[in-house]
Amino acid sequence: MLEHVVSLDPANPVFLVNLASSYYEDRRYGDAIEAARGVLRLSPGRPSALRILARAQLLAGNAAEALALAPELKSERERRTVLAMAYHALGRKPEAAAALAELRTLAAQSTVHVPQVLAFRGEKDAAFRWLDDARAVESEAFKTNVFDPAFDNLRADPRWQELLRRIGCAPEQVARIPFEVRLPG
Repeated sequence: MLEHVVSLDPANPVFLVNLASSYYEDRRYGDAIEAARGVLRLSPGRPSALRILARAQLLAGNAAEALALAPELKSERERRTVLAMAYHALGRKPEAAAALAELRTLAAQSTVHVPQVLAFRGEKDAAFRWLDDARAVESEAFKTNVFDPAFDNLRADPRWQELLRRIGCAPEQVARIPFEVRLPG
């Protein structure tokens, strides 16, 4: 649907950033990178496009590119998240630990970000302990981020489905929501 909307108005950065986000969540990292770069050509420095570009680069295996983008990220918690993940992916353990520690200091604002980093690092028990904290589970930010690929290392764990059920986002719960898409003729 977003591809159709963008085809009608390809110079609209809002539509294009939504498309980049959808590609990212669909694990189509190359498409997400291309769309995010398109947004940045139309709207240089747009925070949402920079975030998607850095995250897509990271999860596409381009940690060095993600690391290079980190200083441009406007949000301190997003910058620390990307730094912690990129340093980890590059095997730079001291820098990764420092970035995660700094992210933890922003804990009140980072209920989604800390467990994303922990999941990315493969630290499942620590990620679930963080997610089980009522702040994270009750957070609307978490509910809107459950589909983020940064959590992919947790999805096969039975605790993930339990967590999704508690917040009303399990597949069977989502499937009961009526949804119909109609594109214009």
